Order: sequence, then structure tokens, then C-alpha cells
Amino acid sequence: MRGAAGRLFELAVPAAVEFKSPRACAFALLGLQEYLGSFPRDRAALSAADTLANHLLNSYRAIHSTGWNWFENGLAYSNARLPQALIRAGVRSANNEMVATGLEALDWLTTIQRCEIKGHFVPVGSHGFYSRKTEKARFDQQPVEARAAVSACLQAYRATGKSRWRKEAWSAF
Repeated sequence: MRGAAGRLFELAVPAAVEFKSPRACAFALLGLQEYLGSFPRDRAALSAADTLANHLLNSYRAIHSTGWNWFENGLAYSNARLPQALIRAGVRSANNEMVATGLEALDWLTTIQRCEIKGHFVPVGSHGFYSRKTEKARFDQQPVEARAAVSACLQAYRATGKSRWRKEAWSAF
């Protein structure tokens, strides 16, 4: 089984570096980073991870503006995975800009996903999502949002040591 999975992985990596969607890049990047935890010298995986991380960083640079610190023109599902992937890639490659950008995006996202009145975690709903020019959907939230937010905030905590990120993780939990 391991041999077959390895062959499939080797075939998938070249396709992944062609992804255009920042969300797809983030998911592939998170998978590659898990793989690199076991095989840290795999040059093809390192190169693919760097390509995907740079694509994610460039997406942020191209899209973000005052009041919209994000990689895309809208928020959809598993939003916290995007900054999580960039923070983790930045830590792995000692790229401070990636870490700082991921933290900036995660900071903005945690603000967007916080109840204005009571301060608790309220992810963007899946019935309409949220784009720059619309109100965020307030219903049909998905459980994956909480898991993604917890994981991203814990990644931010590991990268910075700031207790604020542990508190944000608890809020989403």
C-alpha cells in the first residue's frame, strides 16, 4: 500500500504546483508540509511547497487592500487554512514575510469571525459566504470552520509564542 500511495503522491505533486486557486494551493501546501515532516530532504516536495507558498503570498499581495486582508475576493469554507498554510510554510523556510502575512490575514479573519456584540466565534455561513461587496452569510456554518480556526490559531501560537493565539483557538473550540 505504501508504495502505491507514494507513486500517487509523486504523480500528484506536479499537478498541484499548477493550481491557480489560493484555497487549493493552501490545502496542497498543508499536505506537502506534513509529508516534509517525514521526508525533509525530498527536493521535489520542497520545490513544490516553495512554489505553492509563493503563489499564496502573491495572491495575498494582489488582492488585499485597506480593510480586506485576504487572499481572495471572498471568504468561503475552511478559510483559516489559507493563513495557516502560509504561516507554516514561512516557519519551515524561515521566510518572515510569509509568517507576517499569514498572521495579518489570520488576525483579520478572527475579527471577521467574531460576534460584534458578545465576542464569540461566528464563522462565515455557507449560504452565501462573504465577499467584499456583500454582507457575510450568518447561517449554515460548517463544523470544518471551527477545526480550521483552531488549527490556524495554534499554528500562529507555535510561530509567535503569543498567548493571544491560544485564546483565539479556545474561542473557536
